Amino acid sequence: PAVAPNLERTTQIDAMADLAAAALARDAPPDVMAAQIRKDKKEAVRLARLKMKANARGAAPPPPKKGAAPAPAVAPTADGAPPKVEKYRAVKDHKGEIEFPKGATLFVLGEPDNSGNVVAVFSGKSGSIPADTLVPITDELLAKEREEKEREIEADRKRKEAELQAAQAEIEAEERAKLEALGEKEKAVATASSSGDSEEEKMKSAAAAAAAAKIKEETEALLAEENRLKAEAARLEELMRQLDMSDDDDDEM
Repeated sequence: PAVAPNLERTTQIDAMADLAAAALARDAPPDVMAAQIRKDKKEAVRLARLKMKANARGAAPPPPKKGAAPAPAVAPTADGAPPKVEKYRAVKDHKGEIEFPKGATLFVLGEPDNSGNVVAVFSGKSGSIPADTLVPITDELLAKEREEKEREIEADRKRKEAELQAAQAEIEAEERAKLEALGEKEKAVATASSSGDSEEEKMKSAAAAAAAAKIKEETEALLAEENRLKAEAARLEELMRQLDMSDDDDDEM
């Protein structure tokens, strides 16, 4: 269902790049995040079942169990069918019956009510929120988020590489200080393969080689981390897609 009458498709596309950083700047591994999101989906399905059963008997949902919060009112569907449960992305921070940050994943039940609000579930809690705080999570949005995350990851790696290169002289000085601290025999071994006619030239050559090796090692580590983070972004995208292809009987209405 459309979240709000004035929320046009073009607006959703324009907002994708802005959403990507907020939606994907997460610390938890993809599988951990997906597990919480799946729990929220189950809670949304549970609320939809309550609404469906209440409609069937022409009554309000049963009172909550002791200590539990009452189920929020879900707007009735036009044809009386069970309210759909669909995933959405938050386009802004929100504080109200439930709180969530920009970029959060929520599950929405049914259509907006006359006030433009929808019932949504986030982090195990449900409540009524303004529909214009959300956009549908589509394959297009997920792909855009992953692409933005990959660009962000690559840019961060390049920035750190540039910092390493800019600090080459400083790193060489650190390596030179390490060589100077060695005893004469150890120093001779450390500079044995270095070029230069004088001891000073050999020390300078050895420090430069050690610095280059250190920069190379750290650069390779940055690239490995970039690849790991990109793999996590791809994994998260796939897990989000799979939320629409549940094989869990508990998800059936």
